[in-house]
Amino acid sequence: MSKSTSAVGVATSDKLVSTDGRTTFADSVIATIAGIAAREVPGVHKLGKGLLGDAVGMVSGTQATSRGVNAEVGRKEVAIDLEMIVDYGYSLQEVAAQVRQLVGARLSQMTDLSVKEVNIAVVDVYYAPDEVAPSRHVE
Repeated sequence: MSKSTSAVGVATSDKLVSTDGRTTFADSVIATIAGIAAREVPGVHKLGKGLLGDAVGMVSGTQATSRGVNAEVGRKEVAIDLEMIVDYGYSLQEVAAQVRQLVGARLSQMTDLSVKEVNIAVVDVYYAPDEVAPSRHVE
């Protein structure tokens, strides 16, 4: 980020600090943005660990938008850990790369924080046999 000089002559290195005060973001805000962005990517079925994650979320009150997302926010940087379930048939590597790119872009755009890393754990693949059943007979 470029350096700027405030009205009282104090150099600041980021847009989150001004002569009027400092802007900070709670970890939960960053996790929510990351969770919403990740769900925008085709192939992401769900964030978190499936039924167990759903049950824990109901008991703990975790919001659906941040389930499966952990954010660590510093003064100028943020690191994200995501757990996700990918729809069967999608390239896991491509989905992860697209999630990483979009989460980073959204966080940078919305918060002006530098995204240090977006770690992704694919914890399962979603497949519903009733939706798309492969042929099992040999011709």
